[in-house]
Amino acid sequence: NKITPLSLEKRLQRQIIEYLKERNWIVRKEEYSPYGRIDIYAEKENNLEIRLIEVKGYSNLRSIRVALGQLLCYRRFWPFASLWIALPKKPSKQALEIIKMNGINLFPIQGLINE
Repeated sequence: NKITPLSLEKRLQRQIIEYLKERNWIVRKEEYSPYGRIDIYAEKENNLEIRLIEVKGYSNLRSIRVALGQLLCYRRFWPFASLWIALPKKPSKQALEIIKMNGINLFPIQGLINE
């Protein structure tokens, strides 16, 4: 089976959901908002901490720009949520700077992806 960016994204999404559930997060896959579909919505008990996670199958700058735009739109409905991007590989230095300067967290995928 050829691994496509979409199949990699879905696999990464499943692995992140499993990882979060093992750590007692309440997780919903593909939560809908007026601005689109959030790949992963995770919360701790009683909504004390909420994470919105956008998963991408590419680690290139274009995918990161799309994820940033999506997350910033979702923030309107969840203003106190922490925003996360999950990528299959470590992004370029430039992309990493853009992620950090916008207050977005990079989900730690080490150990999640088994190549």
